[in-house]
Amino acid sequence: MESRSESVFSSVLEWMHRGYPEGIPPKDYFPLLALL
Repeated sequence: MESRSESVFSSVLEWMHRGYPEGIPPKDYFPLLALL
């Protein structure tokens, strides 16, 4: 079960990195956390 949650977490991190290649702007942290 842990490996599935780890792969989901990895997928989310990869998706965020593609959307924000230079890092997440501070004003976007809260909306992104709200989605998760």
